[in-house]
Amino acid sequence: MIQPTHGGYGFTSWGQNGGWDSYISRPYLATKPTIFFGVEQVGGGASFASLQNQLSSAFNLGDTARLRVAIENTGLDIVAQEFTLEYAAKGVAPSCAALSGASYTAVPLAASCGGSAVCMSTSTTVANGAATSDLLEVDRNTFSAGAFVEDPSNSTNPTNVLQNFYTEIEYAIAVTNNAADQSYCFRVTDDGNEYDSYTNVPELSLKFDPVVGAISLNGGADISLIPGTTTAVYATGTVTDFNGAADLVYATSTIYRSGVAGGAACTPDNNNCYVSNTATSCEFTSCAGNSCEVQCRADIFFHADPTDIGTFSGEEWQAFIEVEDASAGYDFASAIGVELTTLRAIEVAGAIDYGVLEVNADTGSFNASTSVLNLGNIEADLEITGSDLSDGFSSTIPASQQKFATSTFNYGGCTGCELLSSSTPVQINVDLSKPAVDTPPVSDDVFWGIAVPFGVNSVAHTGINVFTPVSP
Repeated sequence: MIQPTHGGYGFTSWGQNGGWDSYISRPYLATKPTIFFGVEQVGGGASFASLQNQLSSAFNLGDTARLRVAIENTGLDIVAQEFTLEYAAKGVAPSCAALSGASYTAVPLAASCGGSAVCMSTSTTVANGAATSDLLEVDRNTFSAGAFVEDPSNSTNPTNVLQNFYTEIEYAIAVTNNAADQSYCFRVTDDGNEYDSYTNVPELSLKFDPVVGAISLNGGADISLIPGTTTAVYATGTVTDFNGAADLVYATSTIYRSGVAGGAACTPDNNNCYVSNTATSCEFTSCAGNSCEVQCRADIFFHADPTDIGTFSGEEWQAFIEVEDASAGYDFASAIGVELTTLRAIEVAGAIDYGVLEVNADTGSFNASTSVLNLGNIEADLEITGSDLSDGFSSTIPASQQKFATSTFNYGGCTGCELLSSSTPVQINVDLSKPAVDTPPVSDDVFWGIAVPFGVNSVAHTGINVFTPVSP
């Protein structure tokens, strides 16, 4: 309990309770202060995307934002102000404050948005014209309630702001898919009439996802492989990010046979699915402004599935590229398919060495041998031709004196052997299956025998046998 006296404050104790009343004092005012009542701030709805007077990059194309601005009057009373929101693309300006007034245009209503980058929008939590409360930090003057503005309005109703008062206006705006500049600047005018100064100009920095353009696989040409090794094949395209080329950080690609399980999400397999990324074989090149070339390489093995003929005829090889930026935005695209052509290729290991034979003798049960390795991407048999053996002068052994087979044999008693010809290719069924792995190689042996006829010089004779892979 507080009792006033002529000299100050007097106190009494509530003895039965053994305590004192609370004591509160306030400065004395000569006149009654003016009080303005705003709308009570409630939980939920919007939250600030960035700190006051800090640009925001939390918005994507299509998002709705609410922009709150403080308007401070340090001059004479201003009346019937129609606080209208205007915007401009920042472009290459060093700051929003550096833009001229001529750069700005009123934010259009949704019904007349057209190709505008920013348009008025609506909010489900606040109604158009609702009074604002004091939320921003303004160091001086007195707050006067402003208004919330949403479509179909872009300005307040006529509003008065007295001398040394400030108000806060909040606008609901939508960033449309027409936005192509990284940042947009905003200001408030009196129905198009500029104010004396703009201390802080709001800036909205957008978060753009990358856009992947048309993708090309192997330059649009069919893929031809190299026997027994890998062939570098590229998926390439142009990617654009309006946050700048430096915002592009990651790329991945899949080059694959179109019918493989999972499609572009296939499991890596050197027969049908090659996956690359920026840690291995994807890179951004020729970057300028907002664009880069994205290039992903796959080292395709010689035994990758052909699609021009055979089991996978009617399918194609395709490429898929996905690109991600520093804000985890992403885009992807696929290339038009191309054929991976059939590769018939072999390697013959080992010289055919018959040793030393006398005239009018043959190799009997001794067989020279050659190993034939399949270095292509299709199963194969062989066609063999050979030249006559010569001593380099006048002595020759006809090619037809040589016999060959897929198993060992006795020269004189071999009924399943083939006779070599110098003019007509002779086919032999070695059944070289299509390689499915890189090593060990798919191989088969061919065994050889020869008979030396009368009239041949007793010196070494040599010739060349030609092995050609053919379809079974």
